Amino acid sequence: MREKSKCERFGKMRRDSILTPPPVGRTCRSAVILQKRAQQRDLLLLQATFKSLALLSPCYYFWTTIKTLRLIFPFMKNKIIIVSLALLMAIAVSARLVAPFVGLGSLEESSSDIMVIRCGKPYQPADNVGAINAVYSDSEIEVLFVLKGTNGMGATRLQTDHDLHQGEDYLVFGNCNGSVCQAFENFKVIPIGSRFSTNLISGRSLDEQIKTLSRHALFKLNRQIKLDQEQKQQLEMFVGESK
Repeated sequence: MREKSKCERFGKMRRDSILTPPPVGRTCRSAVILQKRAQQRDLLLLQATFKSLALLSPCYYFWTTIKTLRLIFPFMKNKIIIVSLALLMAIAVSARLVAPFVGLGSLEESSSDIMVIRCGKPYQPADNVGAINAVYSDSEIEVLFVLKGTNGMGATRLQTDHDLHQGEDYLVFGNCNGSVCQAFENFKVIPIGSRFSTNLISGRSLDEQIKTLSRHALFKLNRQIKLDQEQKQQLEMFVGESK
């Protein structure tokens, strides 16, 4: 029998490699790798799509607003509309945010300084009249008692949206910086009447002090409501008799 040539042996080896399937384990691993790569590619494509939409959506809404205003006010030019929208957006961004009341615990944690103060003379409004972030009340104060914090001891001025009256005492949940204490939200300033005696809260824990002051404020408020109701009934009688 003659010896097979190199070409014949190479051809047989090639045919065997084509007809013989690869091992099962290798095929499974390759399929898993390809599947993971496809999932990663789909995830990257999805992330890129969301980023594109996030970038394009403000432009789309901005242009839609311009077209809507053009339909409502056809005499206005695009430049005027764009400038007006830019000013409104700047005002919205610079406006002061007012936090909602979510509970006493959160109020205590967010307030670096809790104190009892007596309101003095209001500061005269100057250049901030009509400003976006201007507060409703800006008055001199005298710190009578500090429940929490050390910065409030040197405070001589209170800025808040609550209505302040000279000579009245208040429980303030604020944040002091130097001589200025800020407590913008109405619920951060609680009226407790005039000439409040700090002996009622001296030597007690913070929770007991706040509860005592809250009871005192509630008593004052209920008495004021009763007086207002009596005055309301009296005025209604006057109105009825005058008919």
